[in-house]
Amino acid sequence: MAITEFDLSGYGKQSGCPLVLPGFRLYAERDLVRMRGPFVQALLFAHTRSEWLDVVPVFYVAGANPADAALFQTMSVPLAGASEKRRWLFPADAPVEEDAAQRLVVQIERDSPLSFLAPLDDGAIAGLLDHLVTQSQHWLPALSKAFFGMCTGSAASAVDLASARDAFIRFSNVGRGGTPRGFERDMMARFDVLEHRLHSQTCIVQCHHEAEEHAARLGLPPIEWPVEWPTSVDVDGAVRNRWLDALLGKRGNARSNARGQGKDAR
Repeated sequence: MAITEFDLSGYGKQSGCPLVLPGFRLYAERDLVRMRGPFVQALLFAHTRSEWLDVVPVFYVAGANPADAALFQTMSVPLAGASEKRRWLFPADAPVEEDAAQRLVVQIERDSPLSFLAPLDDGAIAGLLDHLVTQSQHWLPALSKAFFGMCTGSAASAVDLASARDAFIRFSNVGRGGTPRGFERDMMARFDVLEHRLHSQTCIVQCHHEAEEHAARLGLPPIEWPVEWPTSVDVDGAVRNRWLDALLGKRGNARSNARGQGKDAR
C-alpha cells in the first residue's frame, strides 16, 4: 500500500508505527501521542502541497500557554525547524508497512533528544526541556520547562519562570526596543498570573486544572497525573533550599579541589 492509496486520516493507525511505538495512542484520527502529566510526545503526519508525507516528531506541554489552539511544532525534530535535507519528507509512493515504520523509528531514535521507545520519566523529560531551552531560538521551551516544573512541584519553578520571562522579552518586540504586539501583551499578563500563582498554596492544583482543560480543548487524551507528584509545595522555601544546596555544593567542590591541589603539591 502506498501513501496515495488512502486518506491521510487514520495514517497513524495504518502506518505500522503503533506496532513499533508501544504506549502511543491515536490522536486527531491520524497522529500518535503519549503523555506523562501535561508533557506530550507526538508523531504528527501531514501532506505537503506536493503530496509528500511530512513526519514531525513533536514535544509539547499542555497548559503552558493555554491560548494555543493546536499542538504547535515549536519544539520538534529537527530542532532548527524545517529539515533542509528533507530527511523527514517521504514520497507519495513510499510503502506503508511495519518495515517502513521500523526504519522511521530508527531515524527518530537517532535524531530525537528524547527516546520514542524508552518509557517516559521525569528525568528524561527535564533533560529534553533543558536541551530545548539551550538550542531553540524561541521562548516557548523556557515557558514549557517552567510550567512543567510547576506541575511537578519543582523547587526550581520560580527561577525557571523568571528565566522564561527573560527569554520571552529577549525574543519579543519589547526586547528589541519596540512596542509590544497584542499577543506579547497577553503573554506578559500570562507570566504575571503564573508568578502570582507561585505564592499560592493551590499552585499545583491550579496548574493541573489548567493543563487538563487545555488538553481537552486540544483533543488530547485525559491527563493522568503520576501519583508520586506532590499536590502542594512550599515553593518559596523550596527555592531557598535549592540555592542553599547549590551554595553548599560549590563550597564542597571548592574544598575537594583544594584537597586535590594539596595532594598534587605533595
